[in-house]
Amino acid sequence: MSGAGPLAGTARIGRARRRGRGGTGGAVLGRCGKGVDAEMRRTAWRDAVSPRLSSLAGHATGQYHRAMSARLRIPAAIAAIAADGQQTARQRRHFLLQRLLLRGSVGTGTQLASLRRRTAMQPWPDLRAHLSELPWAVVGGVATRAYMQERITQDLEVIVRKLDGAEALARLAAAEFKAVGALSIGGQTLRSPDGAEIDLLFGEQPWLDEALTRTERDPAGFPVLGLPFLVVLKMQSARTQDWADVSRMLGQANDPGLSHVREVVERWSPEDSEDLEALIFLGQQEMRPPED
Repeated sequence: MSGAGPLAGTARIGRARRRGRGGTGGAVLGRCGKGVDAEMRRTAWRDAVSPRLSSLAGHATGQYHRAMSARLRIPAAIAAIAADGQQTARQRRHFLLQRLLLRGSVGTGTQLASLRRRTAMQPWPDLRAHLSELPWAVVGGVATRAYMQERITQDLEVIVRKLDGAEALARLAAAEFKAVGALSIGGQTLRSPDGAEIDLLFGEQPWLDEALTRTERDPAGFPVLGLPFLVVLKMQSARTQDWADVSRMLGQANDPGLSHVREVVERWSPEDSEDLEALIFLGQQEMRPPED
């Protein structure tokens, strides 16, 4: 039988060790050779067999997902938009809005006074001293508390221009903010000295320079992206939570504020104008006083 298999080398080494037990080195190998041989056999087996098992597992997983996809029945309403069921974020948003509008009455079990209350109960690091003289603003879930009822969120999202990113990182590092990892959308996740998570976004949007010169203030005094640009940013998201935020913020905006939002969306994201009107309508429906 040929010794060309993956374990042949370890077998020869084992035989050589056993033959050498007479000398000092052989005595040492004799005491530990059995364990060493076993470990080398396990290593050889893993090197020879694991890639094959991984390949077979990947092949089986692919077959499983294809079979499951074939078994799933795509609803007609979804298939009318995307035959394979794979909708874009904008298509999903449009579909959900149409279904909500078909329901007619939209309300809330929350007291309207609570929805209109502006608070800053969830504490976040104050970055104003660290980022002074740099154009920046709070975005994401924390920013919404300037325009609607505060909601709990897991991190503080802050946007700066990409060209200011290195300077912003250096300043926060000097304040003992620790880097956690890079963001896939551009930027860095940081951890503050008290453990809060900060997402520092490096923005390249064509409207960002204008937006950072027209920020608002939230109840904590932090600069937040103005409502029109926060709406544009959130409508580009694939998360339903962002769309819900937009609807609730718009439902509480006054007429001049809505006119400004419409103008900015028409200028920077005209393909979202139809959905914008649906979100305004649904938000205003939520804010209607309950019928007796």
